[in-house]
Amino acid sequence: MPHKYPILSCAEARDYEKKRFAGDPDAAVEAMHAAGSAIGKHILSDFREIGGLPAACRVLVLAGKGNNAGDALIAAGAVAAAKPESRITVVLAEGTGGLSSAVANVLDKLKSSGSCAVQDNWSAAVGKELAQTEFDICIDGLLGMGFRPPLRAPYDEIVDWANVALRARFRAAVDLPSGLGDETGFPIFHADITYATGIAKRPCFNEIHRASTGRVRFIDLGFFGKGADFSERDREYILDPGYFRRRGGMRPVETHKSDYGHLLIVAGSAGMPGAALMATLGALKAGTGLVTALTPGTLNLRLAAAAPEAMWQPFPVRPDGIFETDFLRVVGAFAKNASAILVGPGLFVERHNLYLICRLVREIHVPTVLDASALAPDIIASIHGRPESAGPILITPHLGEFRRISGRTDPKHRIDNPAAAFRDYCGRHHTIGVLKGPVSTISDGSSIEYSASGGPVLARGGTGDILAGMVAGILAQNPAQPVEALRDAVTWHGAAADSLARAHGHHGVRSTQLLDHFDRALREPAAN
Repeated sequence: MPHKYPILSCAEARDYEKKRFAGDPDAAVEAMHAAGSAIGKHILSDFREIGGLPAACRVLVLAGKGNNAGDALIAAGAVAAAKPESRITVVLAEGTGGLSSAVANVLDKLKSSGSCAVQDNWSAAVGKELAQTEFDICIDGLLGMGFRPPLRAPYDEIVDWANVALRARFRAAVDLPSGLGDETGFPIFHADITYATGIAKRPCFNEIHRASTGRVRFIDLGFFGKGADFSERDREYILDPGYFRRRGGMRPVETHKSDYGHLLIVAGSAGMPGAALMATLGALKAGTGLVTALTPGTLNLRLAAAAPEAMWQPFPVRPDGIFETDFLRVVGAFAKNASAILVGPGLFVERHNLYLICRLVREIHVPTVLDASALAPDIIASIHGRPESAGPILITPHLGEFRRISGRTDPKHRIDNPAAAFRDYCGRHHTIGVLKGPVSTISDGSSIEYSASGGPVLARGGTGDILAGMVAGILAQNPAQPVEALRDAVTWHGAAADSLARAHGHHGVRSTQLLDHFDRALREPAAN
């Protein structure tokens, strides 16, 4: 199985599928059933984020005439199989006349179950009637990657109605939200989650369309094997959301804590002690053999009880938070035994402290992760004074921090393509990093790899500190594989977030609860 999959334009995807299914219509039908079944399974799982589906759930399917309609109908059937009391309403945009035989067969099977009502033709009256019902799920299977604007009637009317009048707790799009393609029409269906089946389409990763695509779930249908070559430098990829699972195997019987790295963490301040703690806990949860946490003054005494597995040590600091002059000597002494170092979470950074952190980056030659307070333009500039033999520098900004280090702090300065801008930035500054967001971007300065796991549950203080600790902890275990450390940490962190949301929702949780889901994510069966 590949560990990453190329992201294609809709035109490229059509050509690829045409070649793949040439002369074998049964293979295309088989792929439709696999996609629809997988979408249904994902919907059942993802709906847990807002509470489990009721036994008598109401499902609305908006169906066009292509295979996306078939995917949506099969997905609805999978939901109905799990919830036998459910009721399905199907709106056929163009009636039954234009349906392919494969899609018509799926519809007939759904109708024969006795739990499906079909609206053959769209009208304002139909919309008014449907608006009186609160649906649990709406599945958009109107249009797919073959869409070209303009959005003609009745599709424009249905999408407009769905965005304005439809009452649905969970809105799913098959492959692409209707109205979105290589060229975009208007309106575009607004989804909570887009299930990208078989091939992830490039329009779903355009920041401009995030409100329409919602979150993106990639569903592997086995389209890309050893024979598929998409190795161009500028190609974009989506990571297998279960990439991190290779870390879940049996450890060798003859093993020792020193086999799993020694991470040094320089973090925390009087105002932000929790950042140091969460970074340390993230590293410990990532399986790091030894963790030494350097925190200001006596802060270590307050934190040690919360993470006794780590070795807590003080670094010299004045009462006003300014680092003492021997800060660098102390950090250097501990770094001699470290296989990686994390600098930044919760640090108090002002002019003098900034100068010492710049020196740390130049003079302490250990693979280094810079996060949070250490993401400052001067610190990034100091990387250029560091010898290549010193080991890689990894950075972990969110978009606001990326704006800061790239000098784009004016909110009027829109970054049209953050992923490409981040790739170019990493290339110029000889760094490897992850740009955190609804879809996170990993880059070594030449490639772009996306991770789409995780979600809004991560939008709270501290989750980034946990991720930084994971990245650094995994890097400490294998300093020669910095990109692997990012892939493992980001996909694992995202899967833990999904697990947390399914268990407790998005709202009534704390960041540290994420830590309880790393082992669950690692041991749960893959979603696809």
